[in-house]
Amino acid sequence: MIAKHIINMFVGISGSLVASMGIAQIDITQRVFAETALDEKIAAICARHCHGNRREGRLRRMHVERLDANTIGVTAFASLKNHHHQDTLIGGGFAVYNFTIDVHAAGILKLENCILTVRDIKVVNDRTGLLSGLVEGQEGKEHKIENCKSIVRGI
Repeated sequence: MIAKHIINMFVGISGSLVASMGIAQIDITQRVFAETALDEKIAAICARHCHGNRREGRLRRMHVERLDANTIGVTAFASLKNHHHQDTLIGGGFAVYNFTIDVHAAGILKLENCILTVRDIKVVNDRTGLLSGLVEGQEGKEHKIENCKSIVRGI
């Protein structure tokens, strides 16, 4: 269930790690914030699955690049902060724990049918195993993306 939510976090736009090919990436993070509920979905997933009283899930960056007339590559980066703060009478308190799990997703979006194929998804710094095992097997899966052309217009 969480794996599907993690993939869905990024399927509003999906991506390909092709910067090494010399293709210019365009940052559309602000457009995604303005036109989708992706950041809110990430926050909701973290509210359900992250740990601590100061947990926070955020979309950090979304980049797109036109690969050809019908194909868009996108990379998405999110962070899921696990933070528990303990207040004390003196000194303001201390962090019981504070670590951030990063999720890097990439795939290819075909504009002709708005189908995203997940090419890569990596979980970094998952100290508790919260997400790592749940995203296994997601590479190669396809997802239908509603309004994909609107989100990547002008790219």
